[in-house]
Amino acid sequence: MEIERIRGVLYNPHVIGADYRFVYEELAITFVSGCTFKERAVGTVSDQPAPLKIRNMKLKTKARKRIIILSAIALLAGFAIYMAYKISPGVYVYAQKYKLDASDECVIAAVDTFFMQNKKYRLPEGSYLTEEQQEWDGYYYYIYFYVPEEKRYLNTWIRGSIDDKNQTTFALVAISENLEPYSWFLVNNELSRKENRRVKKLFEEQILKPIKEILTEMD
Repeated sequence: MEIERIRGVLYNPHVIGADYRFVYEELAITFVSGCTFKERAVGTVSDQPAPLKIRNMKLKTKARKRIIILSAIALLAGFAIYMAYKISPGVYVYAQKYKLDASDECVIAAVDTFFMQNKKYRLPEGSYLTEEQQEWDGYYYYIYFYVPEEKRYLNTWIRGSIDDKNQTTFALVAISENLEPYSWFLVNNELSRKENRRVKKLFEEQILKPIKEILTEMD
C-alpha cells in the first residue's frame, strides 16, 4: 500500500504540473522473493523548478501562439492595403507620373493644341472611345492617344495639385492594341521590362515632349 501511495504521488499529473512544482521521490525497489517488494525512500525534494522537457514544451507553445497571432495581423494588414487600392476611387498605383510646372487648365489647353497640330494622335473615327477621347470625371481628366506607327492606344490622365495650382501631374496609365475593355496592359506592372521602357520612352518623346514645348510657348 505504501508503494501505491508513493506511486500515486509520482504519477499524478496534477501534482507534477501544478505551479511549476513537483514532488520527487526516488525509490529503490528490488525483488526480495516472489511477489514481495522491498522499498526504501531515498529522499523527498519539493519546491523545485519544472522538468526541462515540460518547460520547453510550454515555451514552444507560447512561441507558436505568437507566430500565429503575428501572421494573422500581417495577413489582415496586407489584405486591408490591397482592398484600399482596389476599391478606392482614382488610385493608380503603377501609373508613370510626370510633374509639370503649370496649372491643369494650361496643360489641358496644351493637349488641345497638340491634337490640333498632330491630328494623327487622335482616336480613329468609329472608335467607341472617340467621344471620350478627353473626359473629366471630377477627379481626373482622362485623355486617350493613338500612336499610328505602333497601332496602339495610350491611356493617360491629368490632375492638378491640391497644394499648388501651378503644379500638375500628367500620368501614363496603360497601353492597348484594340481599345477593348480587357485588352489594356498597365505600365510598370503588366509589361516586360524591355517593353515597359520602350512604351514610356515612346510616350515621353512623341507626346510629352511636344506638350512641354507648347507649355513653354504659352508662357
